[in-house]
Amino acid sequence: MRDILLGACRHVVRRVARTALTVGGIAVGVLMVTLVCIIGQAGTETVGRELENMGLQGVSVSASSTDVVLGAEELETVRAVAGVSEAMPLTVASGKGTLGRHSFTAYVGGIDAGADQVIALEVAHGRLLRAVDVRSAAAVCVVDEAVAREAYGRTNVVGKTLTLSMDGIPMELAVIGVAKAGSSLLQSVSGMIAGLVYLPYTTLQAVNGREVFDQIAVKVTSEEETDAVRERVVAALERGSGTTGAFTAENLAAQRERLGRLMDIVSLILTAVSAVSLVVAGMGMLTSMLTAVNERVREIGIKQALGAGGRRILAEFLTESLLLAAIGGAAGIFGGTLIGGLGLRVFGVTASIPWARLLPIWLCTVLLGGLFGWYPARKAARLHPVEALRSEVG
Repeated sequence: MRDILLGACRHVVRRVARTALTVGGIAVGVLMVTLVCIIGQAGTETVGRELENMGLQGVSVSASSTDVVLGAEELETVRAVAGVSEAMPLTVASGKGTLGRHSFTAYVGGIDAGADQVIALEVAHGRLLRAVDVRSAAAVCVVDEAVAREAYGRTNVVGKTLTLSMDGIPMELAVIGVAKAGSSLLQSVSGMIAGLVYLPYTTLQAVNGREVFDQIAVKVTSEEETDAVRERVVAALERGSGTTGAFTAENLAAQRERLGRLMDIVSLILTAVSAVSLVVAGMGMLTSMLTAVNERVREIGIKQALGAGGRRILAEFLTESLLLAAIGGAAGIFGGTLIGGLGLRVFGVTASIPWARLLPIWLCTVLLGGLFGWYPARKAARLHPVEALRSEVG
């Protein structure tokens, strides 16, 4: 076996140009598959991180019928349900915000004190909303880190005044805190998304004249009991309102998992589609190996005349094709991870290299090399010694 491997290495090195073209074709095909795999992994991790940073965990309660509403009474009902750790009212709106000289489309969230215990909200500067702010419907707000940076070129803008206009009604809010941006992705596209502004839900209700909530965000005591808590919350609300099917409670963690699985499927499909390039590279290897067989007919005849059997000839050519595939696969994975890593760094996306997926890609490349190298190796092994020598001499 050692002699066969050394012989394959000599033939690979001897024909540098052909080897470079064959290995290059395989490497390009593997590189494309590797890049798609890395992009898919980055997309899956980024989406999961975004959803987690947005607070998609626990249970979200909403009214699915116009016959019922979510108000203070329903909020207390939810808080009394067994398994509920925290419950927070959530009112959403949009408007036009101006901070310093920066004007932006504002996504406004009316939240309660202690919101960081229910949704993913972490303070970078200043403080978050307190109970006294909610009780007094104070004209205060917490802005997103990206908004602060766009306005003043820095993140600490505590003490500044934000002008917020909703439905044509302007109001001035004192910035009491700056919340950390959701992730590096949100920071990199901050100029393309609405700015996030948080204020007491009572303040937002006073502006829009609505005393009801859009949703109630619920944090459960145990993640394993999320579905059970969801059912108990709906049952309690239905008993209190005397209706059936008027409330909806969604397990946001389960939705996040389903979306993650969907991303994995999309990544797998894209990887399979890009694998077509490997088939094209395999066809190039088939052509190269057939040419090698035709050029080495005399050599094959001499080896057979000296006692080399068909299995020996088959093993030599098959080992050569496997070696070419292995080198091309390794080069493609190296190039793909290098380009993919640089691309992720340029776009500011943090993601891990899916090494567990890249090893199977390399093994499949080697297997593909064996499949496409089988026919040329078999053709070489079945040559008759006399006909081989005569053909070469002639």
